[in-house]
Amino acid sequence: MTSSLRELRKRRLLSQEELADRAQVSVMSVRRWEAGKRPQPLHLRRLCEVLEATAEDLGFPVELPAALNTIGLDPDDLPDLEEIQGATLRLRRSYSTTRPEELRRRIDERLRQIRQLLVRGRPGWRRDLLEAAAWLTLLRSTVLADVKDYEPAQGAVHAARELAQQLGHRDLEAWTWETEAWLNANDRRDFDARELAGRGIEIAPAGGHGLVAATLQRARVNGSLGEEAEALRDVLAGERALARVGEVEWPDDHYSIDPSKALYYISGTMAALHHPREVIEHAAEVVRQNEQPATRNYWPTRVISARMEWAVALAELGEEDEAYAMAVRALEALPFYRLGPVQRTERLLRQLRDPRLRQQLAGELEERLGDGTAL
Repeated sequence: MTSSLRELRKRRLLSQEELADRAQVSVMSVRRWEAGKRPQPLHLRRLCEVLEATAEDLGFPVELPAALNTIGLDPDDLPDLEEIQGATLRLRRSYSTTRPEELRRRIDERLRQIRQLLVRGRPGWRRDLLEAAAWLTLLRSTVLADVKDYEPAQGAVHAARELAQQLGHRDLEAWTWETEAWLNANDRRDFDARELAGRGIEIAPAGGHGLVAATLQRARVNGSLGEEAEALRDVLAGERALARVGEVEWPDDHYSIDPSKALYYISGTMAALHHPREVIEHAAEVVRQNEQPATRNYWPTRVISARMEWAVALAELGEEDEAYAMAVRALEALPFYRLGPVQRTERLLRQLRDPRLRQQLAGELEERLGDGTAL
């Protein structure tokens, strides 16, 4: 019952009939409102004018649109499931164009929201929320590794795998093995990395991106171990797996593999095997396909890494001046610190024989990292 309207009407010495006449409505409407039914906005404004009161005074507080409760103005505001799913895909697609620190902050904000929604949200949302949490936790692992924060990165990848296993999501689980293989390879534990990538291959469903990624990751690791036959077998297996995936809807999604990303993996394998001409062939195509900002397949850090692999290949062929020029071009485009491009630059520094070029390139890298541009 809404007693506020009735009490205010009586205080103004009006009967229901008189209030109805002044508000230009029927008596039945006044009775319904006094019984608790909310007036339409036009009628509520008339009641406020007649009784010289606010909507709150009449017992009808202003109702905020539900959408305003999802935008995070108050600590208790939470988004709906659709917003979480959209944010998850958007963050996956933001990997190559967003500073690691900023991307981590955005991921953490969404993970906090998911944790609250798992407690306060609808039961029917649980599976979808857990899947979003798994992808974001896995992405968080990669972002942490990009700034050499390896231990939290390992913890995150294990948490993502546990969620994937709870969900029975084999493609997602395969990606966790691929990511952990990458973490170990970056930490120079190639034998462990090969074993981890193999676990991903075993668990991955046919036709999924996780199978392609784990297979091509193992190819790179086998290349680093000098196992050329095994590396080339993995390259061929990865290409066969890619052919079963079909067209990629979002080529800038970190967890989708399209032909240009496969070329990037293969270029890395050829680099590890010290096949410079093949590296140049693949790296040049990666650059061509991924350097245009106006496309959905824009991967600036991938392009920089490909140019660095290209530069190392030129140095292996004895073309050190050209290698230096290619490396400088890559560093000039480096938008922020990212592990891959920096590692490849360090590899080139070890490859260059000319001390003058080594010193100049080291200075270029130090300048990029020291002026904050690439931090």
